[in-house]
Amino acid sequence: MLIDKETDSLIICDRGNRRVLRWSLSGNATTVKILLRKIFSFGIALDDQRYLYISDSAKHEVLRYKIGKLKVNVVAGGNGEGSAPNQLNWPTYLFVDREQSVYVSDFRNHRVMKWKKDAKEGIVAAGGQGKGIAMRQLSNPRELFVDRLGTIFVAVDGSHRVMHWPEEATQGTVIVGTSRRGRKANQLACPWAFSFDQHGNIYVLDHNNYRVQRFSLSDGSSSFSTKENWIYPGNDMGKATIQTTYAKCRAECFKDERCKTFSWNQETRSCSLKSTIGSGGEYDPNAQSGYREEGDD
Repeated sequence: MLIDKETDSLIICDRGNRRVLRWSLSGNATTVKILLRKIFSFGIALDDQRYLYISDSAKHEVLRYKIGKLKVNVVAGGNGEGSAPNQLNWPTYLFVDREQSVYVSDFRNHRVMKWKKDAKEGIVAAGGQGKGIAMRQLSNPRELFVDRLGTIFVAVDGSHRVMHWPEEATQGTVIVGTSRRGRKANQLACPWAFSFDQHGNIYVLDHNNYRVQRFSLSDGSSSFSTKENWIYPGNDMGKATIQTTYAKCRAECFKDERCKTFSWNQETRSCSLKSTIGSGGEYDPNAQSGYREEGDD
């Protein structure tokens, strides 16, 4: 499901009925319109040009549809079930970036594929090394998010964790979960979806535990452990000025080998680099910060 703010409506994957619906919320009345039929969809995304992207898991393809038009195009997969670069195997969740590249959770191939606009083949962006719990592997990926730095965040159903993959990285990092199914506060059981807020929290749909978990990424309760991994996901959820200053501090810290933490303070409009990682504390809403830990390249 997604919210279409321009039309004040919800666009819903009604998978059980094999259709995509639009529920209009304007005024006192609610109207429902069927946008697409005969489609078994898990994932849906809307780009800034109002193209709708929908995964059809049963047909192993991703479609692009201009709302209000009749024509539907295949933009990923569409070559039958398989693991070749031009194929998908049960695509589920989607993310579309500003260049209209489509990121697809290729569920049964245990990978995330990136299909650039008008491409005939996809590129493995995460996983693709078989099913497993190694840091280079995924196991039935679901929800994904890509920040403006190209970092992929993905809920991994089969290994009960949420992972972080920097652009072009050969392995990821666990940010929440323990890779073992469980009901403890630090464990997950088949996470399906997640979302971030502006305060460094991640909310995870812990599907088989029948709960939503909140983890703080800013107080040390969940951390990264690989060199050059960063605690905030590019601040796509913040204002453009915050995104710019975050990237500025990140770049400065990256150049300084001694830097382990960084923050940008909006009030003083300054960047602070530190060589140690603190143990947490009060969250400063004016500061946008992150850290890295040293490790093997």
